This record gives sequence, structure tokens and C-alpha cells, in this order.
Amino acid sequence: MIFPCNYILLFKECEVGIVEDFLKQLIGTRLEVVEDKEFITFIYQPLKEDYVKEALEAFSMEGLFNIKAYCSNVINSAKEYEKEIAIMKDKLRKSPSAIYDSKELLLATSKGNVDKNVSEYVLKSYFFDEEMKKIINGVLDANLNVSKAAVNLYMHRNTLIYKLDKFKEITGYDIRVFRDASFINSLL
Repeated sequence: MIFPCNYILLFKECEVGIVEDFLKQLIGTRLEVVEDKEFITFIYQPLKEDYVKEALEAFSMEGLFNIKAYCSNVINSAKEYEKEIAIMKDKLRKSPSAIYDSKELLLATSKGNVDKNVSEYVLKSYFFDEEMKKIINGVLDANLNVSKAAVNLYMHRNTLIYKLDKFKEITGYDIRVFRDASFINSLL
């Protein structure tokens, strides 16, 4: 495996041959397959834009195959790969049949039941950041109104926006969007 810039596709309950042929046509030869008793993991490096999730969803909607799958974002290290695989396998076991990215899979399976590993995985460097937790709670208390939150937090509005943008860049979750905010709130 080569890091960074690898993506993973994790499948449960699927026919390996059909999916592998489909992925080879879509991705090309840059595909590594790892199988265990329960899951098939495809590791690949996209050539340009990553349209694998959309292509899998289209084929699934047309009834060509019914799968339970997870499509990752960029994986930067072997340690990150191991952590993501462990969390996502657990979440994929609990999910209904569908094709997910990390945000969708975590939202679908974590309602009211989030463990410390998932919190640390999602929040990344913000897991121990008390200032960011105060900011998140401030935005939630202001009903996602950034201007009101800035006043309540005694912070300049642009500073708050910068911190929220940085949080979104690192975690992939935007506190200004209700669904993301409610999920992040469940992690705190």
C-alpha cells in the first residue's frame, strides 16, 4: 500500500467477481484487493476525480447489484487506514444496504450511540480542543446563527467563520449545517 492518496472501498455481502470487474473498468489497474471472511476491501489510487461512489450508486439504482459498501476519503497513512477500516467495518455491519461515504455511514449508524473511538476519529485534532468544543456549543446555542454565536462567544464574526471553516476542512463536517451540527453535538 502506498500512502498518501489511497482510497478504500469496503464491501459487505457482495459477489467479488462482479464488483471487481466493475471497479477495474472504472479505476483501471491500480486496484489492490484484500479479503477476509466478512469483508472485501479494494484499495486504489484514483487517476483524477473520484467518481466511484456515484458510479456504484447508479449501478445499484438500476438494480445491477445490491450492495453494502463504504467509500473512503483520502487515506494518508497505514495507521489511519487501520483505524478507519476498524471503525467502518463495525458501522457497515449495523447499516442497511446502501453505498456510504464516512459522513453518511457514521450518521446512519451512530444515532445516540457514539463511542470514544468514533468521536476521536471524526473530531481528529479537535478531540481534546476545549476552545473548539465551546465554539460548537456556542453555535448550537445560537441556533446555528453565526452572528449571534459570535456575539455570545465574545468573538469577531470573521474569526468565528475562520474557525468553523478550518473545522470543516479538517473533519469534513460543517457546524453551520443542521445535520452535521447535530451529529457533532452527539460526539461531545
